[in-house]
Amino acid sequence: RSSSLQQDIIWPGMSALFRRSGLKGTFFLMPQYDYGDGQEPETESYAFYLQQMKEIDGEAGKTLEHGEGITLEEKQKRDSAFWEKVENGYQFGAYYTGEGIPKELQRLAEADALEDAVTLAYTAGEEADFLLPPVAYYSDDLTAQRITVNGAQDTYSQSLRHKSLMTALGYSNLLIDMQSVLWPDSEEDRWENFYEEISGSLNRYSLQGFSATTLSESDERVRCFLNLSYAWERTEDVIVLETGQEADKAWFLLRTHGEEITEISGADYQKLEEDAFLIQMLSDRARIELGKSKEELSFGL
Repeated sequence: RSSSLQQDIIWPGMSALFRRSGLKGTFFLMPQYDYGDGQEPETESYAFYLQQMKEIDGEAGKTLEHGEGITLEEKQKRDSAFWEKVENGYQFGAYYTGEGIPKELQRLAEADALEDAVTLAYTAGEEADFLLPPVAYYSDDLTAQRITVNGAQDTYSQSLRHKSLMTALGYSNLLIDMQSVLWPDSEEDRWENFYEEISGSLNRYSLQGFSATTLSESDERVRCFLNLSYAWERTEDVIVLETGQEADKAWFLLRTHGEEITEISGADYQKLEEDAFLIQMLSDRARIELGKSKEELSFGL
């Protein structure tokens, strides 16, 4: 029943949501949750989901969440055997760790047991032992991207957090946790109720001129951001911005006060809102000329 529910009802609804919103998704696969139930995961529907994810420009990832009675190292060994059985060569770049990043993960990372992982996604939780910045290096090879919005909890504070991060950092991501739907505790956890909740969240999750990416795609931008060394100088109406390296994946938010961009070279730009511009570097040096806004001020009651 669970398999047919996921494939025939839940997935069509999810794919429709992503198509309508224009967002991209990283879908974390869980071969097994209860490793002590004596049942092995099935492989038949795996190819179906990979194809469906590809059609909506999404990607597959792996989740490190698991039930009781097994360690993270044991789970990884069991899961690795499953992926070897599938044998399709898919490269999983993103891992989801759940609430916080477990201490066990450090040993796995040092032992190179996370295979092809490039980035970790996690939720901070209400009682997290630590709190990394929204984007950071977890290790020399792994970045960490914190979940900023819970799609099933559409609140004013979450909306404010999302808009603040987009304004200050140009980064935000949204989590849709399907656990309550797949393992419901009450009638409130039924798919139709959950669908209505996340549909409203996605409709209000505006990118406001920013790009929609999967976690592996945003990982490239995160690395560029964390490694970027830049300098800028303004002389009269001209701003010169230098990155010191080839940075065609570098973006900056430029805020002005009643000024408009009149000429730009070495970069491209997009106006996000009044006095706010998204600058995309096209080389290691950009020249931006500003002028007073030609729009006349108007007052009314």
